[in-house]
Amino acid sequence: MRLTPKMIGIVVFFAVITVYAFYQTHALAEGPEIILEEPTVSSLVTTNPVLVIKGQAKQISRLYLNNWQIFTNQDGHFNEKLLLARGYNKVSLRAEDKFGREIASDFELVYKPSKKN
Repeated sequence: MRLTPKMIGIVVFFAVITVYAFYQTHALAEGPEIILEEPTVSSLVTTNPVLVIKGQAKQISRLYLNNWQIFTNQDGHFNEKLLLARGYNKVSLRAEDKFGREIASDFELVYKPSKKN
């Protein structure tokens, strides 16, 4: 059997389609992802009553902060403010994708008001 230019073209076409399909479905196979930019892990004690929570969520359909739905921009970035109670606070970020897969990112911190407050 001899390879003709037409056969080579067909093989290259299907190879490109296959590579493209794997590239597009790779993100779906990974599931949801949360990248937390703020607060940093080193900030376990704070004197500020307002906590800024920034980050990016990828491959999600819904995002929750302490069970309240929050929204991202078109790039998946979110920026929320949370009023802390005195003492121990637990913050939970939860994301789910359109297939029902979930991921959660929880952290704890202590709000210790300064003497002025």
